[in-house]
Amino acid sequence: AYKTKGHCYMTAHGSERDNVISNNLGAYTEPVDYDKQLGHMYGWDESTYVSTFYMKAVWNDLIGNCGAGSFRNAFWYRILPRVTGESYTKYSQANGNGNKWHPRRLNMGSYKFKDNIGHSNYHMDGLRIQDLHSYLNEGGYGTFENVQMYRNRNHGMLFYYSRGISLKGGYFADNRRSIRLIRTIGTREISDVQFIGETETQKELRSRQGVEAIGCDSPDPISGVMIPAPKNPWMNPHSYPGDDLHIHNNTFANFDGVSCKFGSPIFVTAWDRNDDHFEYSVRATNNTDLDLDSHQSSKTVVDLCYAYSKGIRDVVVTDTDGTMNPDKTASFSGNMGAILTYQPHLASFAGGKCTTYEDTCSTYC
Repeated sequence: AYKTKGHCYMTAHGSERDNVISNNLGAYTEPVDYDKQLGHMYGWDESTYVSTFYMKAVWNDLIGNCGAGSFRNAFWYRILPRVTGESYTKYSQANGNGNKWHPRRLNMGSYKFKDNIGHSNYHMDGLRIQDLHSYLNEGGYGTFENVQMYRNRNHGMLFYYSRGISLKGGYFADNRRSIRLIRTIGTREISDVQFIGETETQKELRSRQGVEAIGCDSPDPISGVMIPAPKNPWMNPHSYPGDDLHIHNNTFANFDGVSCKFGSPIFVTAWDRNDDHFEYSVRATNNTDLDLDSHQSSKTVVDLCYAYSKGIRDVVVTDTDGTMNPDKTASFSGNMGAILTYQPHLASFAGGKCTTYEDTCSTYC
């Protein structure tokens, strides 16, 4: 599909199931009305938020598709609280309010989002996941596999008001923010992903063809994984079992020296700080920062400066196996370490060597 207007491939009502959408190409998906789109640049209404693949239902497989050059998103999961359209009557007979078939409560389970690509999407994201609530006690987490998202103006992949999702394998490059979590818990893991802040190809395009540098119009750094600062760094009393985020076995590269501004493999924001519903802890294991390994960087993988500037001074990210340590030493038993906000009282519990990195407002113990 080329230069279509409005959503291109879609499940319209939220009741669709057991369909396989595979090996499709959607390029240059355009809005029906450009003036209306530009007037609602950051709105969420489906009539003004054109996406190449627009999914209201999760019980379907998306495999091997590519969305490129959309005015907004390549892929958008927007799960509503009830079935809509012509299917409403059929799926609302139980109690008269549309909740017999509750799309937000349908666990993704074994349904697949696999081997899909989203690139060069102009205004927003490669993959946006909104209100997808997979619950562990209802059949398991939803897994997104081998996702490739690159050169998207905003996010490679955005989790918004969602839970119970894992990302396993993939490639993210040349996005302003490769992965971002907003009001989301239970993102079970982000693992086996290659993150590149700015590729040599992007730099060459910028120098030879004047291509716009990544993220110049945003106060945020170019980031691999953007996570909110938890309100309580030591415990997680409000979360459900399994809500902790495990960042595991990923590779980060070329976040130092990006063209427009600074970069950070993992960046902590102030979003969701005062809402206990979105509390979770973060564990990091077996991640590799190639900038550190090549001695191009002398700072921690996690950037805490923005959170620090907003008065958040108590962030703790546990580095379970010490692989995110700039100088390869740790205070704890074995190889475990921790990245902390730069505060002496936080570092005092370590009982050993702690090194401060002013560029990221952090201390590694």
